[in-house]
Amino acid sequence: MQEIKLHCKKCKKSMGLTYNAVGKPLAPVLPNITLKCHTCKKVSTLKKYTEQMLLERMDNEFRVFI
Repeated sequence: MQEIKLHCKKCKKSMGLTYNAVGKPLAPVLPNITLKCHTCKKVSTLKKYTEQMLLERMDNEFRVFI
């Protein structure tokens, strides 16, 4: 199991949210969740994100920029 940390794409700060991969690549990840960065106030809505999309965007420090 991998723990994926979600970060802001604009300011690169942590959003304080992690996701634990369950091993189902087509499983929806946090559907219809709205995230707001506390630093730059950017708002992101996760609508059609799947676990496979997060794993593809992950860097070698288990971070994903949304």
